[in-house]
Amino acid sequence: MIFKFNRISKVLSRTDDTLIISAATLSPNWLKSLPSDLSNMVVSTAAELQTKTSAFSDENENAMIAKWQSDGGSLITLPESDLSKIRASLAGVGEKVTKDDPKLHAFYKKIKATGAKY
Repeated sequence: MIFKFNRISKVLSRTDDTLIISAATLSPNWLKSLPSDLSNMVVSTAAELQTKTSAFSDENENAMIAKWQSDGGSLITLPESDLSKIRASLAGVGEKVTKDDPKLHAFYKKIKATGAKY
């Protein structure tokens, strides 16, 4: 482990309260400017990469957990009732931290609406 957190504590409580993502985006105007065969290739390649990236993320997380455990650490998953309380207490954070910046707040709303679709 790079940061050697296992020197401080051998117990890691998994809450799944935070999602760290990578995002790849491109301009819709640029995509529309491409010939249709090239545009289709870009979109299909992006879909393939999304699948590969998701699989890599899962494998990487499992490898980190295995390394944590092989270094003597243990992983605790909280009961669903506790996880529900954590999610409820964090539910308003995005709204609260973006409300004073109209552009940021509009972006937050758009991201939240998009996420709700999936």
